[in-house]
This record gives sequence, C-alpha cells and structure tokens, in this order.
Amino acid sequence: MSRNVARSTAAFAFLLAAACGRSSEATPRAVVIACAAPTDAELAAATSAYLRNITPRPQRFLVVTSGDSALPDAGREALQNAGPTFLFPPDTALRAKVRAMLKSKGEWPTLLVLYRGGGAVDRDSAAIRFGGRFVGGKEDGQVAPSRTIWFHCNDGQWGLMRTEEEHVS
Repeated sequence: MSRNVARSTAAFAFLLAAACGRSSEATPRAVVIACAAPTDAELAAATSAYLRNITPRPQRFLVVTSGDSALPDAGREALQNAGPTFLFPPDTALRAKVRAMLKSKGEWPTLLVLYRGGGAVDRDSAAIRFGGRFVGGKEDGQVAPSRTIWFHCNDGQWGLMRTEEEHVS
C-alpha cells in the first residue's frame, strides 16, 4: 500500500469516526428541508399548549370576535375541544349579556383567550403568543399568564419545542 493511499484511508477513517461520534442531542440538527409558514395544525397545538397549567383550570372559554386579539378558527376549534367556548363581542351591552348568561349557568372559571400573533421567526423556528384573563366569578379580572409557544423545524415539519412564560412588568 502506498504512503498516499494509507494517509487518505486514515484521514477518511478519522473523519468518519468523528462524524459518527457526535451526539445529536449536543448539536441541533441542521434544517435540511425548510418548513412552510405555520399552519392551522400548529395554531391548534399552540392553543392547547397555552392552556396547560393555567390556575385555576378554566372550565369554559371566551374569544373576542374582532380585532388583533381575535383567535383564528383553528385556535377556536382547539378551545372548543377543551370546553364550552363562547364569543365575547366588542359591544359593552352585549358583553354584559354574555356575562349574565355565563353567571346563570354557574360560577365556573371562564378564561378569555387573547391571541397575540405568531409565525416563523427564522428558518428553523416559529412562535405563537397568547395571553388571557378570567371573566366573571371569583377570578374576575385575574390575568392569565402570557406565553409564547415555540416550534422547531425538523425536515419540513414543525414540532412543538417549548412553552415559555412571558414576564410582564
């Protein structure tokens, strides 16, 4: 075996061993296939993730009907899967009627879920933000945590990565 062939073989073996020895957990995988913009599936998953560990546990939900805080349809469907969901109109008189109807049905913790926007942050991450407050009952006016739900792109598919509580001062 010639000296050059031996060096090439040794160099190749070294590179192969180095590549195989890396831990996929220590180094995040590079995005091979880019993700499209987050879809209804990610919004539904983010809505469900937002609701986890809210205290007191909401038994029913409200969504605003217009404006920047209005939850898109996929988010409303996720709320409906979690419990009774009602529209909370912008008109003060109509809101009073909704409050009266909720009170007549019982003093259950009712969470007004506020959509704060979201989308791709960069090539391999996306974030969807939520906030909320309790309406009616003994929790009336209590603010629910503001949270950002993070997704990571892995070969063309968004995967839920983490939920991060926002600290508002």
